Amino acid sequence: MNQNQSSWQPAWWSAITEIGSVSSKRRAVVLQDIAIGSKTTPIYYALLGISELIAGFALIINSDATLIGANIVAPLMTPIFGISLGLMRGDFQLLGRALLAEFGGAALGVGLCFLLGQMPIMGEPSAALLAQTRPTLIDLFVASLAGFAGVLAMIDERVSPALPGVAIATALNPPIAAMGLWQRP
Repeated sequence: MNQNQSSWQPAWWSAITEIGSVSSKRRAVVLQDIAIGSKTTPIYYALLGISELIAGFALIINSDATLIGANIVAPLMTPIFGISLGLMRGDFQLLGRALLAEFGGAALGVGLCFLLGQMPIMGEPSAALLAQTRPTLIDLFVASLAGFAGVLAMIDERVSPALPGVAIATALNPPIAAMGLWQRP
């Protein structure tokens, strides 16, 4: 084992073990952030609609860079945490708000991308679009790791929550856009 590996492993293990030792003050802030972020607001739907349209254009033109840009805009992380937290705590009010935000936003994205797919700019399906229509176990692993990264970032105030939010959006944003764009002949 080289020097870099030995210094990396304790830091990784330390990050995992710190999940259970979050201060009560930080825990309250995280819970409040999740509750606020799980509410449906016009800004939430506007950002999600914009991100899905950007993702739709990215899938049409087969542009990974544009797809990354769409994922940066997508506000999908907090409602997912709201769903999980609502289920774990039996908080049906939070669960309902988070489900409405997540699935309402997904429906909006599918609808907008369906309309985008009806425009004359939609040609033959790109490789990126076709890849989104056949999920694999790797996609599930990516989504799971993104969720874990999101948890770590939310409890450690030194980490920007935007980073795992992008990772979570990477797992969800393109498939939502692809559902709207995909039209079988």
